[in-house]
Amino acid sequence: MANKQKHLAAAQKHMAKGGYAKAVREFEKAYELDAADVRVLLKVGEAKQKDGDSNGAIQTYYQVAALHAENGFLLKAAAVYKRILTLDPRNIDVHLRLAEVYHQLGLLSDAMSFYYTVAGILQEEGDSNAYQEVLRRMASLEPNNVGIRIKLAEHYSRHGQVADAVEQFRQAGAQLLETGRIDDYVKVAERLIYHDPEDLGAVRELVRTYLKQGDTKRALAKLQVAAKADSQDTDTLELLIETFRRLDEPAKANQVLREKAKLHDSRGEVQRAQQCWRQLLEINPRDQEVRSRLGLDQAGDASAIRSAPELEVEPLVGAGPPPPPAMEAAHAISADLEEAEPVVEMSGARSIDAVGDNYDTQQVEIQRLLTETDVYIKYGLVDRAFEHLRNVFLMDPNNLAAMERIKEMHFQAGYYPQAVDELLRMSKLAALSDRDRAVGYLREA
Repeated sequence: MANKQKHLAAAQKHMAKGGYAKAVREFEKAYELDAADVRVLLKVGEAKQKDGDSNGAIQTYYQVAALHAENGFLLKAAAVYKRILTLDPRNIDVHLRLAEVYHQLGLLSDAMSFYYTVAGILQEEGDSNAYQEVLRRMASLEPNNVGIRIKLAEHYSRHGQVADAVEQFRQAGAQLLETGRIDDYVKVAERLIYHDPEDLGAVRELVRTYLKQGDTKRALAKLQVAAKADSQDTDTLELLIETFRRLDEPAKANQVLREKAKLHDSRGEVQRAQQCWRQLLEINPRDQEVRSRLGLDQAGDASAIRSAPELEVEPLVGAGPPPPPAMEAAHAISADLEEAEPVVEMSGARSIDAVGDNYDTQQVEIQRLLTETDVYIKYGLVDRAFEHLRNVFLMDPNNLAAMERIKEMHFQAGYYPQAVDELLRMSKLAALSDRDRAVGYLREA
């Protein structure tokens, strides 16, 4: 040990006088006498660095860092690796070793920082394979880091690794959707579908997102892609029906609904087929094909519809608020009612029997119109609903049931002042015959 101290003292004297090469030799002799003293080996590296021997210093620092890591002194190892970076800032191996050390220490943000540096260097150098491997490590280290996953997906895409790209785009899209980053999700989903247009699940999810955003044209474009991949997918057809309804194209929606019903029939899916046919029946109770499929009588009227066996009908959601033209129709009806005087007596020009027969006929027709109106409201066909209500008011200007439907449509569409106006009119009219009902309207208003 005395000889070790002698060499160390000599080395220090040489360092003080700037004799770094001689100091290196003295430090090395001291280390040979006690190889367990890593501090002496570190002094060797420092002396080499001061002597201008950068490569020699780097090699020595590598030894010191490796010994620290083997002995479990990870922070000391990291400190020595950082010394190497002062001599060689673009040393990829050292950056990777530091990333691994910090990963072992549980300092993930520090580990990622070094991985980012390596990725940037590899990208500049054009080392595609190594860059890909680093991105994979980063994605594994931070699986919820969507940015890294997208970078990896795009890298796979550029190098023709379509299956790998699809998987990364799919995971990134799911994470974005879960965290509510809808705009970013849409971009990633578009990239996913570009690479795998037959992924109907991804297409349908993107369509639902577009519909929520009110972008029906893009939704329809994606549904065309899905229909091309599988024209008999009933979930796709259901979304197509909803999209056509939002585009105010009920005829096309009904056509697709009819095809969906036939498809369920061909597969023996009786209940689902019946649900579709029932929806079509409610839209057009006189459709002979529909009535035949449901086994109803050919004549049929509104009472037959009401007495038919009830099925669990899944309403087509997303019809949205009634369009302004339809609401203008409601305003016109309301204005007509405002100007009209309540009808409280009948003309004496006809016989009592004739009036009674005509009244019964009118009530049946009014009930039919109201029943069909409810169907139209349910499926967002507001123009046809208002047309039926006009016909009701032509027969019975004071029909409170029809006014209630107008009020409800105003309310659902967010036209609250108009809904309140309708309630006040109804209260005024109901006060002539039913005070409790009138009070109920006032309270609701």
